[in-house]
Amino acid sequence: MMHPRYQKTVAVLLSIFMLTIPLMTNTAMADGTCEEGMIDGKADGHSAGSPLWILAGFGCGCLGAGAAYLVKPSPPAERLIGMSPEYVVCYTDSYKKEARNRQVTYAIIGWGLGVVVVLATYNPDD
Repeated sequence: MMHPRYQKTVAVLLSIFMLTIPLMTNTAMADGTCEEGMIDGKADGHSAGSPLWILAGFGCGCLGAGAAYLVKPSPPAERLIGMSPEYVVCYTDSYKKEARNRQVTYAIIGWGLGVVVVLATYNPDD
């Protein structure tokens, strides 16, 4: 049998733990959802860049690459339904950054191909 003084102390400590553990758990979960959002956004953004940007770079050169940088990609809405606000923000930022990088990469490849075609068909004797 515990002394009444110890019983009160144990009861107070247990009450404090019961109040603080859910707060610590929610904070850890919020960090996890943001991290998951960043990972998912980067993966989806990496596969989202359209190879049509190669045509823009090929046909318009540096203007196509500039357009690829200026056009802001938007994440698919169906991936954000039912997610926490932290996840949505982290996913959207990561997706836009990765998709833009992909767009610009495709446009620069197209620009390079255009330069190669022009150089290959250039004949200084004509």
